Amino acid sequence: MIKEIRFTVTGIVREPLAGEWFLGNKGMPICAMDDFHTTKFPIMKVEVIEDTVNIMPEKARARVA
Repeated sequence: MIKEIRFTVTGIVREPLAGEWFLGNKGMPICAMDDFHTTKFPIMKVEVIEDTVNIMPEKARARVA
């Protein structure tokens, strides 16, 4: 299960490529659908933190499977 998604500005400013995350004009993270050829934006790094704690007890997990 995903616990947290972190967006970090890398400090690199360039034209985003398809699939890259960048910081939009209003400060929101945006994923580029296509390659940008004219506008430059700050590139972001995405970290996905997964929860390592089992939420369901062992017996309940056995019944679900």
